[in-house]
Amino acid sequence: MAKYSEEFKYSIMMKMMPPHNQAVSVIARETGLSEATLHQWRRQARSKGMAVPGGEVSTIPQIEKIGYDKLDILLSMYREKAEWLNKIGQPMWSMEYLKKENFIKKYNDPECFITYINDIPIGGFILVKSDDFLWGADSHLGAYYIHKLVVKNGYTGQGNAQKIISWIEEYAGKAGKEKVRLDCYEDRKYLLQLYTSCGFNLLEVKIMPDGTRIAQYEKALKKS
Repeated sequence: MAKYSEEFKYSIMMKMMPPHNQAVSVIARETGLSEATLHQWRRQARSKGMAVPGGEVSTIPQIEKIGYDKLDILLSMYREKAEWLNKIGQPMWSMEYLKKENFIKKYNDPECFITYINDIPIGGFILVKSDDFLWGADSHLGAYYIHKLVVKNGYTGQGNAQKIISWIEEYAGKAGKEKVRLDCYEDRKYLLQLYTSCGFNLLEVKIMPDGTRIAQYEKALKKS
């Protein structure tokens, strides 16, 4: 991955500022930088107090891999969604496991990602390289496991979940993975429909000791 100096990043940010006011898409075409990289640099500049304009309105999700210093942003979206699911009678995530230390421990040092649209966090997910509890001792072989995929209310029903999953598949392929896997409660029909529409195959429905039925899905990745 190419590394760029702070001076170069600053020069790019200045293109977004008056009097230039160049759009991210224009700068991407001119420089060969990806729009995702430019959005990330803009977020970083804003976090340092630089008043970079928002630019054009975009509906394309941008995904950023984050460190644990930003994990609270992701966890806040999980808590918000968990509260809403509780209100509609479809509880899913325990608030106890949405505490930072518990979350990291439960998922064994996960890779964490936030999804943005126009630099606004609208969702996220985590990836883990093994899941022995549900998938067995050989779960580490060739797979990425998607957990805690969330899209905030107000951004659902717009194809964002599908776009995120497509991005994960590309990311997993570049990491040398042969497949991606995920699971969900079998009674969540909207999730079953989403995963099926994205090309996942149902492998098994596992019945837990308390009677909960967990649907396990897998999608083989195309070899490049």
